[in-house]
Amino acid sequence: MGRGRRGSGPDSAPFGYAAVPAGVFVVHDGKASWVPAIDENRVALIGVTTGLLAAVIGTLAILRQPPWPKITIKG
Repeated sequence: MGRGRRGSGPDSAPFGYAAVPAGVFVVHDGKASWVPAIDENRVALIGVTTGLLAAVIGTLAILRQPPWPKITIKG
């Protein structure tokens, strides 16, 4: 993106958004096939973030006590 404000400059997209390619068609021996473009860094970041969020939620669920007293039945 160009320097300066969003949407300014010859190489920037309007409103600051740019298109990201989903993949390409590859022609080999007269046959066309679709090859998706995968951003491994984004996939890894989503995986790490999901794991961290699950660990935090699990830890909070274990450590936090409910607001009512514990009731046990001894018999």
